Amino acid sequence: MRSYPRSYADEFIIVISKPTGTKLTAIAEAALTKFQHWTDKHHLKVPTEKSATILISRLVSGPRVKWNNQIIERSTSLKYLRIIIDNKLNWADHLINMKTKLTHLHQKISRIAGTNWGHNKDLRRRLYKIDAERMILHGTAAWAYRLSARHSRLLNSIQGTLTSHGHIPLRQQKHSRS
Repeated sequence: MRSYPRSYADEFIIVISKPTGTKLTAIAEAALTKFQHWTDKHHLKVPTEKSATILISRLVSGPRVKWNNQIIERSTSLKYLRIIIDNKLNWADHLINMKTKLTHLHQKISRIAGTNWGHNKDLRRRLYKIDAERMILHGTAAWAYRLSARHSRLLNSIQGTLTSHGHIPLRQQKHSRS
């Protein structure tokens, strides 16, 4: 069986790889049955309304995945460990979500610190390091391959928003050791 279960805290993911839809269905059912026995043994409940499946394939329709005779909804993207994975593995949804979060974060910090951020450059650097950089760098190992032009524009727009309001550019922070 080629299924790779991974879990962290209260999140789990099962990655299954098979060349045909029938084989994929068989392996998915076997993996879920095994996982269901494990959850039953440890008295854990898996809410199907919070569960999703994603098919990363050229198959037109993949298998219907069931948990306790309830079909788990198929989605074009899902969130695992705060990283949004879409069915094309192009990370655009993740970057758009990150841009939205950082914009909201920046607005909140601006309300607290004021529009000019005072004159203390060290404070600006610290706020940037604590909040924005941590959010941007989370999950980069997953999407750190050569970026497309679209992804570069998205990251540059995030950087532009932060730098236009007194934050430090990402390119300069990348080589900083402090």
